[in-house]
Amino acid sequence: MKKLFKIPKNINIQVSSHIAEFLSPKKIFLPFNNQNLILQSRIVKKGDLIIESEFLYAPVSGKITNVTTINNKNYLVIENDFKESKKRRKKDNDKTIVDCAKKINIKITHKKGNILYYNGLFDNPYDATNTFYHLNFTTEILDCLDAIRLDLKLISVILLLKDSDSESIIAFNKVLGTYPFISIKIMPNVYPIANKEILKDYIDLENNYLFNTIEIIELYEIMFNQRPLSERLITVTGNIQKPQVIKVKIGCSLEEIISEYYPNEKIENVLENHFLGFNTKKVQEVIINKDTSCILVINNNKNQTKPCISCGKCVEVCPKNCNPILNENMENCISCYLCDFICPSYINLGKKGG
Repeated sequence: MKKLFKIPKNINIQVSSHIAEFLSPKKIFLPFNNQNLILQSRIVKKGDLIIESEFLYAPVSGKITNVTTINNKNYLVIENDFKESKKRRKKDNDKTIVDCAKKINIKITHKKGNILYYNGLFDNPYDATNTFYHLNFTTEILDCLDAIRLDLKLISVILLLKDSDSESIIAFNKVLGTYPFISIKIMPNVYPIANKEILKDYIDLENNYLFNTIEIIELYEIMFNQRPLSERLITVTGNIQKPQVIKVKIGCSLEEIISEYYPNEKIENVLENHFLGFNTKKVQEVIINKDTSCILVINNNKNQTKPCISCGKCVEVCPKNCNPILNENMENCISCYLCDFICPSYINLGKKGG
């Protein structure tokens, strides 16, 4: 069994129970690789497939105005016309889950087992996104999971939920009576158990299927509504006045979200999805993508890095037996940043493994 830990949370940071919305950004930024395509001045509708080879869909309607580079990544810029014009889609009830998944670049390979696991776990104690999805999209998640079970001819679906996530457990238990093939498996509240590499010690992932929350939300949209995912929930929390969960457009800039909800706060550095370590980003560098779950605003005062004292604590806490000081076994790094968290010299060690 891997070394896992209970990470204390600052109980003074509490997320609002209300979901805010920021669905009308002025601009959308979509990452792309093919620089040979000439797409400027193209008019797009919401849901349009812009680049098929990169599964790049337009989350808003508007005009592609230019290409820009942010943090060494190339982005198409769509100027929002605020009309939300949508492409008409024909309903196709004959499509299988595998066909639907291909449209959004989710690969489903055949497994020998008969169980579908739903990874409803979260490692970041400040990230409320999964819980809010469970509370507000309970039946959508279960309907999608049951549809996948039927399509893949599986025996059962098991929801993996943390013992500390009582709200999610209660929400699902209220309706599970109508889903006889779906049950809950309670998992310990230890870090980083949500990571797929760590989950392998608890469940058989080699022979069975595993989907996380945003994959199920995305599959629900394409299977039941015949449209790609254009918006998602994110948690904005940390060193700010009002931590909250916000529904945002995929591709909008964090800078625009901050300007809308925190205009009077001086926010410079954030952690995206992580809550440990020193791998910070400037607000201007963050573009919300479908995997962005949590933005943790951190104190602008950085701890001074000191020379390594060879205490070995980074090796002791690593769940994958890496040695970031000697650069040994770093190919196994899962970017949990426990080494950064424990380091008394404030050395940015987690970046060495990616």
